[in-house]
Amino acid sequence: NGVKLDHANVRGASVIDANFENAILGNVNFDGVDLNKANFTGTTLALSIGNLPTHLQRVFKEHEIWVDSNGKEGERGVIINADLKRVDLAGRNLSGMIIKDTNLSGANLAGALLVMSNMQGVNLSKANLEKAWIVGTNLQGANMTEARINGAIFKSTEMVDRRGKKTGQTQKANLDQANLTGIDISKINLKECSTAGTVFDGQKKTADAI
Repeated sequence: NGVKLDHANVRGASVIDANFENAILGNVNFDGVDLNKANFTGTTLALSIGNLPTHLQRVFKEHEIWVDSNGKEGERGVIINADLKRVDLAGRNLSGMIIKDTNLSGANLAGALLVMSNMQGVNLSKANLEKAWIVGTNLQGANMTEARINGAIFKSTEMVDRRGKKTGQTQKANLDQANLTGIDISKINLKECSTAGTVFDGQKKTADAI
């Protein structure tokens, strides 16, 4: 508790049930360490994908291949009811990925591409979504309390069929029943979002109120 580990090399260690509460962890090498089973309360630690359990590392790797190959190779990522708090996904292309009912509190999604992603019911409290592209993404019921969204783009997108042909229909970014308490919405454009039952600072509003 409160230990100072600046620049320490903890690579490959087992930290099951270890207590790092309020520890100072600047530039610590945690490569290959599963950090989800330790207590990092009060720290600014960000988890890399390499710190996640092996099966989750595989999901992200296969999804990256799937996106880069336009679905011809790899596999669309599906993560349901997982613990991804404080994970660093900045700048990653998570388009089309399914991440439902998952804990992403404190996660770094700055600049991430979230085009037609399904993130229904996720916990994004205090997450960093600055300059992220949230395009046609499903965030229904998401907890976004005190999330950082400066510069984030919320847009609708034109839907296509399985052959990639445009259908003439659009998909809005879905914020229905999401909790945006603690977010200054005056700095973002939500006109292309669905906001039925969305909570803004304790007040439920409809799309007509935006």
